[in-house]
Amino acid sequence: MKRAVYDKQFKMAAVKLAQESDKSVTQTATELGISGCSLRRWINEYDEYGESAFPGHGNALFNSTYEVKSCKNGSKNWKWRTIY
Repeated sequence: MKRAVYDKQFKMAAVKLAQESDKSVTQTATELGISGCSLRRWINEYDEYGESAFPGHGNALFNSTYEVKSCKNGSKNWKWRTIY
């Protein structure tokens, strides 16, 4: 079974609905057919990155916080480096 993929417009609409609603995040997520964990993550990303959240493939946190660096010997091993 494939993992569900949601576009930026859906995520933005879900976040705005959750923020403007009197309902809990879990209840809003259930009504939208998504997990509460996903909606909470989207809310956190939107709060931190605003309109630049959800840049396309991948998520805002990964794309703006981490850089992939290859090892010096050119192997397929990867190192993660936090960018400040």
